[in-house]
Amino acid sequence: MRSCIDGFGRVLIGLLTAMADDYGALVMVEFGGRQGEVETIAIALLETAFAAGNRFELGARA
Repeated sequence: MRSCIDGFGRVLIGLLTAMADDYGALVMVEFGGRQGEVETIAIALLETAFAAGNRFELGARA
Protein backbone atom coordinates (compact mmCIF):
# COMPACT_ATOMS: atom_id res chain seq x y z
CA MET A 1 0.00 0.00 0.00
CA ARG A 2 1.07 3.59 -0.51
CA SER A 3 0.63 6.23 2.15
CA CYS A 4 2.22 9.57 2.86
CA ILE A 5 1.34 9.07 6.55
CA ASP A 6 4.11 7.26 8.40
CA GLY A 7 2.75 4.29 10.35
CA PHE A 8 -0.58 4.01 8.53
CA GLY A 9 0.17 0.37 7.68
CA ARG A 10 0.10 -0.49 11.36
CA VAL A 11 -3.24 1.29 11.74
CA LEU A 12 -4.57 -0.77 8.83
CA ILE A 13 -3.32 -3.95 10.51
CA GLY A 14 -5.36 -3.04 13.59
CA LEU A 15 -8.48 -2.45 11.50
CA LEU A 16 -8.08 -5.71 9.59
CA THR A 17 -7.48 -7.67 12.81
CA ALA A 18 -10.60 -6.18 14.42
CA MET A 19 -12.69 -6.97 11.34
CA ALA A 20 -11.44 -10.56 11.25
CA ASP A 21 -12.30 -10.93 14.94
CA ASP A 22 -15.81 -9.55 14.36
CA TYR A 23 -16.42 -11.99 11.51
CA GLY A 24 -14.99 -14.97 13.40
CA ALA A 25 -12.07 -15.56 11.03
CA LEU A 26 -8.61 -16.64 12.11
CA VAL A 27 -6.02 -14.54 10.31
CA MET A 28 -2.35 -13.77 10.63
CA VAL A 29 -1.47 -10.18 9.71
CA GLU A 30 2.16 -9.12 9.61
CA PHE A 31 3.84 -5.79 8.89
CA GLY A 32 6.52 -6.32 6.28
CA GLY A 33 8.23 -2.96 6.45
CA ARG A 34 8.36 0.41 4.74
CA GLN A 35 10.38 1.63 1.78
CA GLY A 36 9.68 5.28 1.00
CA GLU A 37 5.91 5.67 0.69
CA VAL A 38 5.27 1.92 0.23
CA GLU A 39 4.36 -0.25 3.23
CA THR A 40 3.98 -4.01 2.91
CA ILE A 41 1.39 -6.05 4.82
CA ALA A 42 1.13 -9.85 4.65
CA ILE A 43 -2.29 -11.40 5.33
CA ALA A 44 -2.85 -15.15 5.79
CA LEU A 45 -6.43 -16.41 6.16
CA LEU A 46 -6.08 -19.58 8.23
CA GLU A 47 -9.72 -20.40 9.02
CA THR A 48 -12.90 -18.69 7.83
CA ALA A 49 -15.16 -20.14 10.54
CA PHE A 50 -12.82 -20.19 13.56
CA ALA A 51 -15.40 -18.65 15.93
CA ALA A 52 -18.93 -17.36 15.80
CA GLY A 53 -18.96 -13.91 14.27
CA ASN A 54 -20.66 -10.95 15.91
CA ARG A 55 -24.10 -10.01 14.67
CA PHE A 56 -24.02 -6.86 12.57
CA GLU A 57 -26.93 -4.73 11.40
CA LEU A 58 -26.65 -1.51 9.48
CA GLY A 59 -29.34 0.65 11.05
CA ALA A 60 -31.48 0.73 14.14
CA ARG A 61 -33.27 -2.28 15.55
CA ALA A 62 -37.05 -2.16 15.81
